[in-house]
Parts: sequence; structure tokens; C-alpha cells
Amino acid sequence: MESRKGAVAVVSKDAAKTVRKGDNVVDSFGRKSLAQDLEPLEEQRQQIEAAIAKLKDLADLKESGVLTEEEFQAEKKRIPEGN
Repeated sequence: MESRKGAVAVVSKDAAKTVRKGDNVVDSFGRKSLAQDLEPLEEQRQQIEAAIAKLKDLADLKESGVLTEEEFQAEKKRIPEGN
């Protein structure tokens, strides 16, 4: 009976390791999938940050008198277009 309990404990321990390995594979796949899903969003974030930087630069130029209000508005409209 004692050897039977030991064998069950070894099998249970091995089964637990196998389950953990399976969890790691699933987690690894999930992270890879998530990274792929986030890639286009990261590109959008970078585009938005670039547009914000351009708007700030334009606002500074307008404030310093380099751009008129009309020029500022015209340039501001071009930013979302990527120009």
C-alpha cells in the first residue's frame, strides 16, 4: 500500500508539471497573439503622437507671429492627412 501511495504521488506530481507546461504554452501563444493585435495600435499611437507634435509646433509658430491664423488653420487641416 505504501508503494502505491508513492507511485500516485509521483504520477500526480508529473501530471501537475505537464499541466503547468501546457499553461506556459497557452500563455506564450496568448502573448504572441496579443503582441500581433497591438502592433497596428502601436503604429496608430505613433502617428497620433507625431500629429500632436506637429500641432504644437504650428501653435508655437502662430503664437510667435510666423504664421497667420489662416495659415495656421490651413496647415492644421493637413496634419491628419499625413502631409
